[in-house]
Amino acid sequence: MGMPLWSGRSLFVAALTLGGGVAGAFAAEIDLVVNHNAVPNEARGPAGGDFTYQPVVFINTESVTASGVTLTQVLPEGVVLNSITGATCAASGMPFTTDVSNKTIICDIADITQAGVASGVVVNFNVTIPTVNTNWLASASASLASGDTDPDAANNQNIGRNITTDAAADVMLEVTTDPADSATNKIISGMPYTQTIKVSNQGPSNIPSTGRVEVGFTVPSGASVTDYSGTGWSCVATPAVMPALEGADVLCTRNGALAVGNSVPSDLVIQGVPNIVDGSITTNYSVQAYSSSGDNKMLDGQPDNNTANGTIYTSTARGADLTLTKTRLGALTRPLGDQITYTLTPRFLGGNLATGDEIRVTDTVGAGLTFDSMTAVDPNWSCSGNACVYTVPNPAPANFTNLPALEVKATVTSASTVTNSAEVSAESGFTDPNASNNTSSANVRGSDLADLSLSKTASNYINGVNVAVPIGGTYQYTLRVRNNGSLAIPAAGGTNPAIEITETLPSGIQIIGINNTSSGWTCPSLPATGPASFTCTYSDGLGNGASRNLVLDAVRTSEGNATNSACTAFAAVTGTPTRKDNNPSNNCDGVEVGASDTTTPGDPNQADLQITKTASGAVYAGENLTYTFVIRNNGPKDSENVVLIDSLSSLIGSSYGDSLISITGLQGGQSCTPAAPSAGTSRNLNCQLGTLANGVEQTIEVTVRPNVVQVGEVRSNTASIYSNTTFDQDISNNDSSTSSEVTARVDLTASKVVATSEGGTAANNKSAAAGSLMKYTVTAKNDGPSSAENVWLRDTLPAEAILVGNPVVANGGSCQVVTTATAGGTGTPDMTVGTTHPVGTAGGVLECVWGSTAAPLFLSANGQREVNYDLRSVPAAAGASAAGRVLPNTVVVGTKTDEPNKTNNSAVAEVVLTREELDVLINMEHTADGFVLGGDTEYTITVTNNGPTYATNVILSDTFPGTLNIDGVDYPSTAVFSFSGITGLTRRVGSSPEDDLAAQITTLCSAPVAGTEAALPPASALQLGCVFPVMAPNETMTLKFRMQAESLPEGRNVGTIYHNASVQVDETEWLSNGSDVEANNTTEDRTSTRLTANTPDPEFADLALVKTDSTVPDDEPLEPGNTLIYTLNISNNGPDQSTNAVITDVLPVGLEFVSAPGCTFDGDTRTVSCAVGELDNGSSIDFILETTLADPYTGSVPLTNMACVKGEGDPNPDNDCDSVDTPVKPPLKPAAVPVNNPLVLLAMILGMGWIARRYSVFNRG
Repeated sequence: MGMPLWSGRSLFVAALTLGGGVAGAFAAEIDLVVNHNAVPNEARGPAGGDFTYQPVVFINTESVTASGVTLTQVLPEGVVLNSITGATCAASGMPFTTDVSNKTIICDIADITQAGVASGVVVNFNVTIPTVNTNWLASASASLASGDTDPDAANNQNIGRNITTDAAADVMLEVTTDPADSATNKIISGMPYTQTIKVSNQGPSNIPSTGRVEVGFTVPSGASVTDYSGTGWSCVATPAVMPALEGADVLCTRNGALAVGNSVPSDLVIQGVPNIVDGSITTNYSVQAYSSSGDNKMLDGQPDNNTANGTIYTSTARGADLTLTKTRLGALTRPLGDQITYTLTPRFLGGNLATGDEIRVTDTVGAGLTFDSMTAVDPNWSCSGNACVYTVPNPAPANFTNLPALEVKATVTSASTVTNSAEVSAESGFTDPNASNNTSSANVRGSDLADLSLSKTASNYINGVNVAVPIGGTYQYTLRVRNNGSLAIPAAGGTNPAIEITETLPSGIQIIGINNTSSGWTCPSLPATGPASFTCTYSDGLGNGASRNLVLDAVRTSEGNATNSACTAFAAVTGTPTRKDNNPSNNCDGVEVGASDTTTPGDPNQADLQITKTASGAVYAGENLTYTFVIRNNGPKDSENVVLIDSLSSLIGSSYGDSLISITGLQGGQSCTPAAPSAGTSRNLNCQLGTLANGVEQTIEVTVRPNVVQVGEVRSNTASIYSNTTFDQDISNNDSSTSSEVTARVDLTASKVVATSEGGTAANNKSAAAGSLMKYTVTAKNDGPSSAENVWLRDTLPAEAILVGNPVVANGGSCQVVTTATAGGTGTPDMTVGTTHPVGTAGGVLECVWGSTAAPLFLSANGQREVNYDLRSVPAAAGASAAGRVLPNTVVVGTKTDEPNKTNNSAVAEVVLTREELDVLINMEHTADGFVLGGDTEYTITVTNNGPTYATNVILSDTFPGTLNIDGVDYPSTAVFSFSGITGLTRRVGSSPEDDLAAQITTLCSAPVAGTEAALPPASALQLGCVFPVMAPNETMTLKFRMQAESLPEGRNVGTIYHNASVQVDETEWLSNGSDVEANNTTEDRTSTRLTANTPDPEFADLALVKTDSTVPDDEPLEPGNTLIYTLNISNNGPDQSTNAVITDVLPVGLEFVSAPGCTFDGDTRTVSCAVGELDNGSSIDFILETTLADPYTGSVPLTNMACVKGEGDPNPDNDCDSVDTPVKPPLKPAAVPVNNPLVLLAMILGMGWIARRYSVFNRG
């Protein structure tokens, strides 16, 4: 309940009213009490929000009525006062923004007739607090009517209430309906409508780029939502179906920043349809802002504008939105004359259908189709010709359901694309308000086309190379005819043509006959010797995509290469053929076959090619591997058109550079494809070597860069050599294989980035408020070329940082945090050993592995492993700052796989700490108040860290009995309460649920023993304290305890116990927005109690004070340094003995205290206090106050000094104060006269003492 503040003239007048009034022997004595509450109770909330300062004025005296009570409320400057309830107050023109001229408000309080807070008057000052701040402090004071006295004035003067406001975004929702939201603007059921939602941010805080807004709504009864739109918006319905039917929850999200005063660039548009007749449908929308991903909701000071609605009104006419879907069964392209089957499916969307309504579906075939029939299985359809009528049964179908399907048959008659359309319409009983979706079409393509293609190969080819055959040696041609569609080819007959192949033989080739005689092909005129041509026929039909081979036996009749070509086509028919080939470009193919004139081994027309292949040895992936080819012609004939082939696979990828490095040893006119250097994971090498003479040997070297995916392997590679035109008598030596070992090799790259609440020069170089969260992302990326086995990382955490929570690791990895690195800090971490680093302590080593020897894991090339974790810096010593401290953080990565380049295996992230930024605030409140002795109340203290810095060593302290300080004067407690015990301790972070910490109370808190009485001074006060080692940003600790009223000092009827609560942390609190972070570090609370009824008659003693000084009128003005002695004379004018009276003299500027026997002096407040004690009627007593003038003297001229006395039950305060003007030599610069300051005078009046409560107008029992 904040430290109290006096505020201006009105409080001064109120205090005088309290202390003064009509002097009389039997004035009413009433203990007037003020509690100053806040709404919400925690006195904290969103900037831009509505709050209430809520003073409660009540009496702590029985059997009296307090009439004419005045409340003075001083509001903080800059709030908007919207209204006041509970009293009649002098505040016109609301709402208005408070300033120095209008912040003080005087209110008349209704009569208070019953004691206790429950019977008090509650006054609500309803305000809007527009900006973020920690010190929105208001004060409340109450005063009795003139003539009444208050025995405990301190509990109703300047009772403070501070409110803290936090960053908030007031998101506002506006809904526009089309057609317009009006009861006179009705639509029929089934007609689509839209509702446009505009979202804006009214501030005072921006929604950051990491934030988002969410609009949610529930589909209302009688409606369905069919679609949404709006750039940047995405919507999800639960259940996850569209359309969303009534009762479904829909959540729409738009990510990104939204600055104060701006609207989302693109509005959200919701499209729906009404399903009821003669009614209204209201959709209620709500919006919420978030600061980041997850459930990080932003505060909103004006939640009332977070909701809005739109209403649709429907007429008495019934409507239903119908649509139709038409589909074709079977392929799009169909032969001429084929019958096509269509399925027509009507669908009932929004609106209202009733039993007996009739729906018509009409099908219209286009030119090129002949209508055959339209039928339905469901008996509710009645069909005639190309139309069917559906009679809605009982019960009628639900919204967004299909009606029974129809079937339409038609015959295609045109070789073109033909459209068949159908339409659904309302026949009777209702109307369809949306005709735009009533038709549907399906196409069919009539065709007579089938694309024939032919490919031709020869059996002498080895690995794609034409290998010469001997003249007269039999080999085969394979001719494959394929139907590429789109139609199947029927069996030949009538106008269905057969398939033909026409062979064109060059000189030197003879076709002996058909090798696959059961294939269905017929070839008359065989054998045939070139030059010649012949035709083969196939008549059995060929499906779409099917093929049929014709294999012919052949021999070469002359030396050299000869190419044999063939073409396919449809045979001619009488009439119009049913199939045509409109793509002749793929109908022909040819193949070249070489031959030599040889008959026996050793014949001079033969050659013997030989190849030997070797490899350079074991290599790592990505290193150069050289294959050596030694080729030789063993003769006896020169070998012409020699070809070397080698399939080089499992090479490095193009991202790692060239894989085919070089080819050496080629001679003039020789070439290879592909040429070197070139890139690719495989290279099919084909070298044209020309003629290799008898007995000649040639060496060729090919260098490649191989790869291996995992670990390593011994791989075999085979090369072959052939001649296109010279027969090779021994092909067993035309191939050669070699093996080489390739071991996996990788290159890992480490990276580390850090995200903080502040910026930085790079992703790994940031600044952060000391003690705030630093979010690290550590990655190990495999740059290949192989897969990396059992990747690991070791991250040495900064010695001045603390791990927060647990690291997050994926992809089958596991992590540990140890005090000392395992494996000597250099090798693969050993997850079975190591000392676990204590949670919450600085430093440590984070070790993570993916895979083990027993269960290896491989990271493919270009893949990465990632770990995420959070740190906070170690707090500086109490009162110091960690600003300027640098937190370097190094991670090292590794793998079991060979890795020669480790220069990039480490990465560093560096954070430079800036000043700690936090505001720790305390608030205190209680339940019952103003009760009789024996009653009790529960206090609640909340401590909140308004980060982003973590708060450490958070010390909560509550001292009782405490004091109430008014302008430097401490007013003590006047009632004895006992401590009953702590009743609860909870923790909450942000909006998360509370954690019950009851089991930790004895660890975190120390408290008096239950039942201990908090005795009044001079006894020592009791203390309740808690120490919270660390509090996260936005964390709140809530402590509850109870106290019971036990007794009052003798002679008192009423009393109050004060609590002085405070919070402190090791960090120096500071906020970058300039808010006063100390204003909310202390608070006070109080509870008043009273004796029971039937107390004795009261006693009254009229005390008077007369003050004189040691000067005489004829003296010269005093010089600086002169002694000045005051005499304070107190007399009791009766009628009764006075008790507990106190003199207060606040020394003005320029007057220095020397001595005052029987009195005390407080140098901080410059207050002399003298206890008068008991003083009989008619008696008097003097107090001597010795002072000196300051040298140099800087006070006022003349020197004015006032003293006041305050006694219990004093009915006449008019003679309680007296002042003396002493002539002094003027200072160099005159100063204002203190008596003109009402605050000083008020402090003197209220600081005299405390009314004894022994006297009251009611009887003591």
